[in-house]
Amino acid sequence: NFVTFKTQPLPDFETNQPTFVGVNSFEGSVTVNGLGGASNADVGIEYSVGGGSFQEISTQNVSSVPTDVEFTVEELPANTNITYRGTFEGSDQDLATANEVSFTTDPELVVTIPSGASDNVTDTSITVTGETVDLGGASSTDAFFQYRIKTGENEPNNPWRSTDPVTLQSKETYQQTITG
Repeated sequence: NFVTFKTQPLPDFETNQPTFVGVNSFEGSVTVNGLGGASNADVGIEYSVGGGSFQEISTQNVSSVPTDVEFTVEELPANTNITYRGTFEGSDQDLATANEVSFTTDPELVVTIPSGASDNVTDTSITVTGETVDLGGASSTDAFFQYRIKTGENEPNNPWRSTDPVTLQSKETYQQTITG
């Protein structure tokens, strides 16, 4: 007796390095080069915080290749090891996970904003000071301040703005002046 079976190509997809890593978030992507035997697939990512169990976030349906599926994960702890990987569920019921990528979220910054010091606060500017707590094993990090200007008590807040980034090589204090 002979058993006959037919093989199908496997899905071809990979987890990419993150395109952005912040203190509490990251942006990543999965490149899909082939759907295997499926006509379409739900592609997503799952991530692990500090070596814990994997959590899946929403998926996107893919029907043409090649394509990149991009994701943003938020509300992560600072200075923590994160591992993420692509997931694939084909219309033909194929389930697969891609390679794992690991990185560390940025360390938190302790920020002190002076209040009422006449040499630091004017009608149009303020000098703010920040201090890195830990670089989390990185050789350097880019630090910047985000701020928005409130124009009135009952008016909505203006959009967030950022100062130019400053590259820090170690645990250190730095200052920037915000004008506007």
